[in-house]
Amino acid sequence: MTKKLPQNTIPQFLWSVIKPYKWWYLLMMQAPFPNAVYPLIYNYAIKLLIDLFTQNAQITAAMAFWPVFLFIFANVLLETCWRIHNFAAWRSMPYIMQDVMNKVYDYVSNHSYQFFQNNLTGTIISKVKGINDGCQKIHNGLEFQVSKPVLVTIFTGIGLAIASLQIFVVVMIFSAIQGSVAVFWGKKLNKIENEKEDSWHKIIGQISDNITNIFTIFSYATKKKEAQAISDRYDQDYKPRALKWCRVDFVMSVLMTVIHWTFMISLFVYMIHLRNKGTVANLAF
Repeated sequence: MTKKLPQNTIPQFLWSVIKPYKWWYLLMMQAPFPNAVYPLIYNYAIKLLIDLFTQNAQITAAMAFWPVFLFIFANVLLETCWRIHNFAAWRSMPYIMQDVMNKVYDYVSNHSYQFFQNNLTGTIISKVKGINDGCQKIHNGLEFQVSKPVLVTIFTGIGLAIASLQIFVVVMIFSAIQGSVAVFWGKKLNKIENEKEDSWHKIIGQISDNITNIFTIFSYATKKKEAQAISDRYDQDYKPRALKWCRVDFVMSVLMTVIHWTFMISLFVYMIHLRNKGTVANLAF
């Protein structure tokens, strides 16, 4: 019988190897938190320092304490959290990736003899590499592309809510719109990406097998024929998917840009309107 992986998707499979190191992994995932808080504290500290120097002829240590403290605190927080991240990665990531490799190899090596007869060796090797690369991409995505913008939105929203609840509501509405569009088009891109990757694995597998059997190819003078077969597979299978991915990515990027600029213009107009009505004070940040 063919031994199966306990999970049938990369995120589930990744969790199965992360689970024994979940607390170290949690320590790594706290690192984006200071990236969200840092700009707010840093900018506020700079504002206080500018006010301090422009509004006072003489400055005492007591007057400078709070802005200087905030400035130092923001930098210490950022560096400390990322050093914790580095230490946690040191204690977990090499072992996590080793478990990924071991489970993938165990999964492949326990397939039946017929499986290896029906699949090109190069294709199998390419897919094994794809699983490892996919796990690393998901980790990087969680760490930098998902958690960071989410936390930035949360803390920016909190700062705006303190300044003006009305502005906060506008920001949240546009965030919901932008998030919905990103999720909708992101799913489309992910589906095309999976199809594109599968097609690419087949091409790499064919190239790998040709290299393995290069002396046979030379012996029967079929080098041009094999090269043409690879080119045809690229034209007929991979390239249409790659072009579709580029088209969808372009449409998504244009939509996100339009939403972003609509949001920025609307926000500035609304802030001027509220300021003229006297319903919002000078923003702190």
